[in-house]
Amino acid sequence: MAWLAWTADHARRDLVAVRSGLPAVTAALRAGDGPAASRALSAIQGHARSAEQHTSDPLWWAVSKLPVVGRTPAQVRGVSAAVHQLTQETLPTAVLIADKLRPSRVRPAEGLVDVGVVAASAADAHRAARTSGDVLKQLRATPSHGLLASVDAARLALLAEVRRAHDALSAVDLATHVLPQMLGNEGTKRYFVAFQNNAEARATGGLVGSYAILQADHGKLTLAHVGSARELPLTAKPVVELGAEYDARYRSQAPARDIRNSNASPHFPYAAQIWQGLWQQRTGEQLDGAFAVDPVAASYVLGATGSVVLGNGRVVTGSSLVDLVESRSYAEISDSAVRDQFQSAVASAVFKRIVRARADQVHGLLTALAKAAGEGRVLAYSNTADIEQRLSGTRVAGVLAEQTGPFAGVVITNAAGSKLDYYLRRSVRYEASACGASRRISQVRVRLANTAPGRGLPSYVTVRADVTGKPPPAGTERLLVSLYATPGAQLLSVTQDGLRIGAVSEHERGHPVFTVDVEIPPSSAITLAYTVDEPSLHGAPQVPLQPLVDDPGVSVRVPVCS
Repeated sequence: MAWLAWTADHARRDLVAVRSGLPAVTAALRAGDGPAASRALSAIQGHARSAEQHTSDPLWWAVSKLPVVGRTPAQVRGVSAAVHQLTQETLPTAVLIADKLRPSRVRPAEGLVDVGVVAASAADAHRAARTSGDVLKQLRATPSHGLLASVDAARLALLAEVRRAHDALSAVDLATHVLPQMLGNEGTKRYFVAFQNNAEARATGGLVGSYAILQADHGKLTLAHVGSARELPLTAKPVVELGAEYDARYRSQAPARDIRNSNASPHFPYAAQIWQGLWQQRTGEQLDGAFAVDPVAASYVLGATGSVVLGNGRVVTGSSLVDLVESRSYAEISDSAVRDQFQSAVASAVFKRIVRARADQVHGLLTALAKAAGEGRVLAYSNTADIEQRLSGTRVAGVLAEQTGPFAGVVITNAAGSKLDYYLRRSVRYEASACGASRRISQVRVRLANTAPGRGLPSYVTVRADVTGKPPPAGTERLLVSLYATPGAQLLSVTQDGLRIGAVSEHERGHPVFTVDVEIPPSSAITLAYTVDEPSLHGAPQVPLQPLVDDPGVSVRVPVCS
């Protein structure tokens, strides 16, 4: 046992050293600094090898199998093996990828992405993502608590760091596989790009006010056309057929004919197909897919690449863009056609910032785009089946997953035609009782605050297009609030500030959908409480967030059922 204690102490010190040095490796990789990552990795590789060697002999294996007393040896042995694979296989490959994908190699000239360089990194990226996933599984399988507090702490820190590394490497794996084809390495691709304005909420984010046609030809990106949504008028017939369930839920809004309601569903592929259909109806051209971005995403881009100067000399910064596009422009520009042109000019200027980013700005730009994609503010759809299949498991696909686990998605639609959702603030709380034999009671509480002032806003912002008689006080919101619930759930009640109200029950992509129609006066708030009888399904609860202007608070207290 003396030998076991001696080797355990050495392994413990080695694991603590790896835990301390690993953040420097991953930070350098995220910064795209391959040489710094290589140096930081070299500093911990010896410790990882030592920990694995000290815990891999037959005595360690035998003791780790003993009940109770074997828990700590099993933990140390498992963590040591995972760290060894991480530092000897995964991270060296990641360093190699960082070198291959240096900005100067990927961006050899302004406005050009070397798709050949990206494609050549695909095999390494896939291997790094796969092995990091293996390491993550190994760490999760090790006992979470042993007799050595320092090893417990090292395991937790390593688990968090490996999870972040795996997420990043999975994103690189995805990008190296789909970007070359999407960026036209086999021929020109053209895409519809919708600019969604969160000031008027729609299910995927906001109303489409302007759009562009993006052309990608062997990595060279250009905007072939920039226009206003006015250019795509209401059509006589739906431009795409999306099925009986879709028609039943959205028939009154005519989303497949009217771009104003084209993104009524939170399932982004529906909107992407409609936008392409509207373009084809107008021009006869069949596109290759669609993207969506919003002003918040654009603000992240300018925060990373610097301000832009519009044709009229106006300077737009990352900190000013959202307020300018979603609020101030309505007060400053009364002509809606001119305002559309202004917002299109902002979008075009941001696009130029993306394609003309200097090499020293690329890392910041990619970080900004990744943040926006993680929040659902950058969405992508491809008509190529294998690319869409790869995208579909990521946030950027905007897919309303046909979930089999606990689910609470709150989707808000502006029902008044106003631009007041710039002032909307949200919080969501999803709670459920113990799992029970087959079903349990859950509650989703949604607080909505209208922070708009009661006076001083332009009539275009406060308009109530839904009202024919005397309108309510200026600044009053009218919203359709839909809860997308766990499959098989049944609504028991909905209350607004404690008073029971009616709800419409529908279905979409396997989810029951419960919708209420509410009004919120300016400088006021309401609380909706949905009480639901839902199946005790296994899996972690999912609470997807609709990308609006605010950063909503979310609280989840849902026991995970086995």
